[in-house]
Amino acid sequence: MLKSEKLMIKGVYDLVLTRKDGSVEKLHFENIVPNTGLAAITALLAADVGGTGFDYMALGTDDTAAAAAQTALLAEISTNGGERTAGTGTQQTTTTTNDTFRLIVSWNFTGTLQLREIGVFNDPAAGDMLSRQTMNLDVGNGDSLQGTYDFVIARA
Repeated sequence: MLKSEKLMIKGVYDLVLTRKDGSVEKLHFENIVPNTGLAAITALLAADVGGTGFDYMALGTDDTAAAAAQTALLAEISTNGGERTAGTGTQQTTTTTNDTFRLIVSWNFTGTLQLREIGVFNDPAAGDMLSRQTMNLDVGNGDSLQGTYDFVIARA
């Protein structure tokens, strides 16, 4: 008899903003995995197709709702310390050993920015987008942000 099981895929952002004055704000929210993210994941599984791992996080200024057909941030930031940044990727355990991909990235801002979107990518300048979500966070010169992204694949 064949057995089947259901899997759950979920992406979660945890952001910690440290203001220049030392005050701290925390944000926690889930994301969507766009079509390009799903395709990139299956490419990583296929030796004959190949793919590139996701090591970059980017910020943007557009607050249009996240949608499956989006392939990039709608207004990616390229100034004031908010540029796309390489992070450290690891495996973590949420439910089953190593069922979670974690990416941690840090930014140090040199000017005022309105952060309205965030995404994870597999290239320093373009590439496939694994996730996107909107947010509402204003930062200034001297502020810093640590972004943690968890991509969990677990039994439902």
